[in-house]
Amino acid sequence: MTATVLPIADGPTTRRATVSLLRAHRRALTRVVVLHTVAAVAGLVGPWLLGRIVNDVTGALPTPRSTGWSRCSSVPCSCRPSSSGSPSRPRWCSASRSSPSSARSSWTR
Repeated sequence: MTATVLPIADGPTTRRATVSLLRAHRRALTRVVVLHTVAAVAGLVGPWLLGRIVNDVTGALPTPRSTGWSRCSSVPCSCRPSSSGSPSRPRWCSASRSSPSSARSSWTR
């Protein structure tokens, strides 16, 4: 059996061939890029919108991770001690004495 070596193009030849193919199929390429962008945005918006709907229906506060807001961090609000040694519960925390809806209204002002 003899070994057959396939021809290999150099860089400039490959670039010329690529550019000519992209120019020949510009409309199809644009359509594919737009559809992929729309699909990516739809994949990100769906879960975000569902989370907003659930939070509105339940009256829950947005989570720190979803808003980039990290006052609570990973420690539950009711367990974090204040300077006096007793647990502190900020008014915006869902574990505070007030209802979540009143905490939410004060948070969104």
